[in-house]
Amino acid sequence: MTVSRRRFIAITAGFALASGQASAAQATADWQGVALGARVQLRLVGLDQGHAAHLIDITRNELLRLEKLFSLYQPGSALSQLNAEGRLQAPPPEMLELLAQVGAIHRATDGLFDPTIQPLWTAYANANGTPTPDRIAAAHAKIGWGKVRFGAGEISFDQEGMQLTLNGIAQGYITDRITALLHSNGVTDAVVDMGEVSAMGQGPDQKPWRIGLAEKSDQPAAQSIRLSNKSVATSAPQGMTIAGQASHILDPRTGNPAPQYWSRVSVIHPSAAIADGLSTAASLMQADQMRSCIKGFACVDIIAAGPEGRQLRLRVT
Repeated sequence: MTVSRRRFIAITAGFALASGQASAAQATADWQGVALGARVQLRLVGLDQGHAAHLIDITRNELLRLEKLFSLYQPGSALSQLNAEGRLQAPPPEMLELLAQVGAIHRATDGLFDPTIQPLWTAYANANGTPTPDRIAAAHAKIGWGKVRFGAGEISFDQEGMQLTLNGIAQGYITDRITALLHSNGVTDAVVDMGEVSAMGQGPDQKPWRIGLAEKSDQPAAQSIRLSNKSVATSAPQGMTIAGQASHILDPRTGNPAPQYWSRVSVIHPSAAIADGLSTAASLMQADQMRSCIKGFACVDIIAAGPEGRQLRLRVT
């Protein structure tokens, strides 16, 4: 099985400047790579070449370090060890911080965000996207965030055969970490795309960053937004399928693929990790559920696109 990620991040950073703005644009430095099976990008604005090269270098090193913690498919990663053995002693502090964020989003979404869904994902993948009801039931029995124990000494599962996938939030968490790293090094204007997008300050045109929202990476952006000092994450239930069959977003309550409520859900929040987790869960929600969910958060903005051109915009200031 060669599945690079549990969910498809349907978002592209609008790095290209609009026509007619080149004369006023500041110098930029760009870097692209791959992490957690997805394209990652960085654009720094207004820095000299040497400083920008140094920041790109430390960003790459931090990205590699964090990938060794959260990768689902690197055999030596901390997450892979936890999934293989059912426990991880002396877990790294970043893992504990991320799991605490998972718990908060799990509670806020009434359990719709649940990274213990990995056994169910595996059942769909191994069955080419169409497992039998018995296999779904067997995998579903291993799901439950309440069966995960974590503290400074150890992370463990209460049930044999459980596994975590952090691909519904780790990209956002890494985006937040890289953004904080750049900020601590004096960066004020940059866009960080580590699977989710964080827009710092202004773009080269001295305006808020223009970010494109798409349902698939090979399609043009269906919508663009302007962001400054905020993050955005997008989930598209049909943006990626398991073995060409089921939606990659699975409902932890039922074990079934995401219903066809939305073709794309984008969440804007100061934290990319929060936006990441909420966008996954919101893909499983109808409008009233979204309204109820975001009441527990400040500064949340949801942009959802549904069948037949239906649009939904929700905001909590």
